[in-house]
Amino acid sequence: MRHIVKRGVFLAAIGLASCTFLLADAADRPGIAEHVGQSIPREIVVLDDGGTALSLADLVDRPVILALVYYSCEHICPQVLGALGQLASEMSLTPGADYRLVTLSFDAADTPADAAKAKKNYLKPFARSLPAGSWSFLTASPDDIRKLTDAVGFRYTADSHGFIHPSVLVILGPGGRIAGYIHVSKTAYGVGYPVTFPAVAVAASLRRAAGGQFEASSPLPLLFCYPHEPEGQRGFYRLLSTLGVVTLAVMAGLFLFFLAAGRRGSRTGVKGP
Repeated sequence: MRHIVKRGVFLAAIGLASCTFLLADAADRPGIAEHVGQSIPREIVVLDDGGTALSLADLVDRPVILALVYYSCEHICPQVLGALGQLASEMSLTPGADYRLVTLSFDAADTPADAAKAKKNYLKPFARSLPAGSWSFLTASPDDIRKLTDAVGFRYTADSHGFIHPSVLVILGPGGRIAGYIHVSKTAYGVGYPVTFPAVAVAASLRRAAGGQFEASSPLPLLFCYPHEPEGQRGFYRLLSTLGVVTLAVMAGLFLFFLAAGRRGSRTGVKGP
């Protein structure tokens, strides 16, 4: 009996250690741990595109759509920023008056000059619908970046030539309270290419944030931004391409077959019943 008890305790200890390891490993992987209802630290300092130091809390004097990206990204981040500009032109709310757009790079190597370049690129196509000062492009120190990403539950890891991170918008209410998250859905990406955001749903989130309300996001598959296409995803798209080519080839073959059969029938004078 004592042997059985010891064995049970030993197995339980292994199970607990395994669960602890898996939880710790999950906490280190890129992703989102939603902290809806909590607030971002008020002491976070950021730099605008001109290099001026600002308190992030001063920018959250009204609802904010916060986009965490890095400016050298060439994959999903540019699409997210382009979709934000398009979103501002489609919503009934007025940017600058009803809400702000705030983009912050989580890459500590990015500088105000990088932010200024991004601002020029993404504001220009939507200049008519985006009043001056309604969209801020920011950078920050490693400590302040970590404070903000920890506060909103945004996890990312460095990879060769960039970062692996989730594609998500964070909705902040006045005072910096986290009111909700807007995911870039893996199921929508590729169908509504490039990335788009539903204007009605985002406007509703901003109105809730303005009223001090908050809401958890829908449990949709989360799209991750990679500095390179993952091998599994690359293989999947290769398979789709191959199937597409094979399907077209079969359809072309069937078309030629029936065309030839029709010509043979007309030459032999075969008539239908």
